[in-house]
Amino acid sequence: MTAKQSIGASGLHREIGAIQATALVAGGTIGTSIFIIPSAVAQSAGTPISALAIWVAAGLLALIASLCLAELSSVIPQAGGTYAFLKRAYPFPVIPFSFAWMMCFAYGPGAMAVVATMSAGFVSPYLKAALHLAHDPARPVALAMLLGAGAVNAFGVRIGGAAQTLLTVVKVALLVSLIAAAFIFLRPSLEGLFAATAAPEQRNLSLTSVTSALMLCMFSYSGSHFVTLVGGEVRNPERVIPLAIFFGAAIVMTLYLALNAAIFLTLPFEQIAGSKRISFELMDAALGPAGAAFAALAVFVSGAAVLNAQCLGYPRILFSLAQDGLFFRAAAQVHPRTGSPIAAIAIFTMVAMAYVFSGSYSEILGYVAFVSQLFTVLMVVGVILMRRREPALPRPYRAWGYPWTPILFILVMAAYLASLLITKTSSVLVGIGVVAAGLPFYAFARGRARRGIEREPAAEEWKQGKS
Repeated sequence: MTAKQSIGASGLHREIGAIQATALVAGGTIGTSIFIIPSAVAQSAGTPISALAIWVAAGLLALIASLCLAELSSVIPQAGGTYAFLKRAYPFPVIPFSFAWMMCFAYGPGAMAVVATMSAGFVSPYLKAALHLAHDPARPVALAMLLGAGAVNAFGVRIGGAAQTLLTVVKVALLVSLIAAAFIFLRPSLEGLFAATAAPEQRNLSLTSVTSALMLCMFSYSGSHFVTLVGGEVRNPERVIPLAIFFGAAIVMTLYLALNAAIFLTLPFEQIAGSKRISFELMDAALGPAGAAFAALAVFVSGAAVLNAQCLGYPRILFSLAQDGLFFRAAAQVHPRTGSPIAAIAIFTMVAMAYVFSGSYSEILGYVAFVSQLFTVLMVVGVILMRRREPALPRPYRAWGYPWTPILFILVMAAYLASLLITKTSSVLVGIGVVAAGLPFYAFARGRARRGIEREPAAEEWKQGKS
């Protein structure tokens, strides 16, 4: 492949292959939360069976969304992923802009701050003890992780993709080792799955408890979109992206269910539901203090892989927005040597670091949970709209079970969003307000873009008159 062939229409270099693409999906999905939230899900579910059922249901919903993503990415393999899909599916530019605004200034940098802070928090006690530090180094470590991820990806998608592959392989190996240690050194028993060990008032699922548990699981399963964000940099994207999404999602669901099985089959349910660091307790029970240190390493590497995927993918949304004239043109610059959108990466890194300093990242993610899932639903609806509006469009991959799987997803998610609106009304309204805050900038950017279009013909006429 020549240099000219490897550069896409957007100016980005197509250097991501099938292995790196799959690593983006798996490594970007398996985050720090899976080591912690099984306890919160168990507490909301009330029984082991209910908790596992929620994990399976969330996984199937995420798989359906991933299959729809695969179809759209095979048709529209462009930078920005869902931003590009929404732009093609809907005639109203404000819809993709609102998604990009949320991702660039709320959800995206907030998620990066959460991952960096959580990862740093798990290794900081060991660093503090080893280096004899007087203060907790969690915040400096989190900031260093963000700077490191930004620097790696500023060197280009080839370096970022190689780092993603390495981190994902190490992370999966650590997670498999953790699961194996639990089964080998502890005594798994099926009896714990069927014991009604929760408090009587917790055994009956309520709308609030199911919604809370499902929201946690859906967040943990989100990650297939990372490879679509770099669609303009994937080689043979029509084939590679759908395969990466399918295999990456399958790896994630297998590992998630295996880890939950290891937890529920080896530890008492009361301990699981009341734990703050369940994976650490699992490893401590299996291997002692060395096991807890092993779990800390697994969380840190897992977080580093997610952070690299975020820093590789999210800035492409801002890059695409700037290319469309809806953000400052500097963010659309591509470095001539590395082929990376270096300004967009720098902006994302700085905003994420600001969230770390402010400490408001967890609140931001909670506020925009409703809006984020709403855009996912709009993306799935877009599959149906494009099938009806552009039936002759070549589709190298078609979503399995169409139209019933997308319809099932839309109906279930509509009920889920309605329950969020009922049970978390104030947070939902704040999230909508965060997205609405971008509308004045949208009006400004659209007006500036129109004025630019109007000035160009006039300038051309002036030049012709002078010649």
